[in-house]
Amino acid sequence: MHRHEADELLDQLHEVLDERFEAGPAPYVIDTMTAEPADGDDWAVEIVYEPSTGAARHGLRLQTLGARTPLEGAWEIYRHLESGVIAQSEPDERNVRWTAL
Repeated sequence: MHRHEADELLDQLHEVLDERFEAGPAPYVIDTMTAEPADGDDWAVEIVYEPSTGAARHGLRLQTLGARTPLEGAWEIYRHLESGVIAQSEPDERNVRWTAL
């Protein structure tokens, strides 16, 4: 995705999460939500979080929007966070277990 799409997705995700947290605490703890350079001129959105307080760190990476809008991408990330599904991959050098969306 282009940088402006990644920035828009992050803005939309912040709004979705703000509304969610107004309803009460979530079981997951978000560490970072960033746009990161990917291949060439492409960018990816990366969210690093703990599925529950004190749990191992996990990450979600959305590199392409495909037919999704940035808002739809934000909702997909949100639904994954809320699902509680955790990655089965091995941790990387930052000790994060990644899931690609």
